[in-house]
Amino acid sequence: MIFSASQQGKDLAPRLGAKLGAGVAADCTALSVNGADIVATRPIYAGKAMVSVKVVSPVKIFTLRPNVFTASPVNGGTASVEACAVDLSDADFAAKATSVKIAEGRPDVTEASIIVSGGRGMKGPEHFHLVETLADVLGGAVGASRAVVDAGWRPHDEQVGQTGKTVSPSLYVACGISGAVQHIAISVPRDRWEQLRERLDEAGVEYVGPDRGIPESMYFRDPDGIGLELLSDPLMYFAGRQLDE
Repeated sequence: MIFSASQQGKDLAPRLGAKLGAGVAADCTALSVNGADIVATRPIYAGKAMVSVKVVSPVKIFTLRPNVFTASPVNGGTASVEACAVDLSDADFAAKATSVKIAEGRPDVTEASIIVSGGRGMKGPEHFHLVETLADVLGGAVGASRAVVDAGWRPHDEQVGQTGKTVSPSLYVACGISGAVQHIAISVPRDRWEQLRERLDEAGVEYVGPDRGIPESMYFRDPDGIGLELLSDPLMYFAGRQLDE
């Protein structure tokens, strides 16, 4: 059984696993088939390492990190679809949602495909209008480091990282962030890696990674500010460790 690792999926999957006696592999970034087994790749230690896991229970549940799996055409293969009729009454529910409030303005960092984050290198909350303006131009969300949130510069719901929110955007721009692994390790599908390197070389963007021993991570220095030309293709890109880079 496969769920999205959304707020609802993270809540439902372990509850269903407890009901069915099923093992749960959460927040997976890749799935592969090894014989009769499904092997999942998922981050551990706040993203500092990746581990391959195998669920050994007869019923297996996986939650997949949003924006990681790309839809691809189906070549051959068929599946039977069975409609299940479920008869539920109010007595089957311990809680009831009475209203739903739709968020307005910028998207939440957990759902955004583009995030512009700021850190202590922004020098003060009065400079975050630069981050907000860039996020609005790109149609993305505003993120922040823990130090910025602890200082009261930005609200906690914008915090990205181990003590904040897990994100998986197609584009992450970090401004004035010193370099915690959550902000500098950006994963790229292996089949896109060489394509990305070629495009960056053509654009004159210097590649100075990989960083911290993670093969798929990238760290680029873009002194001429030309990296945003890469936005025409949803390849992951990291820009800027300090304000002068």
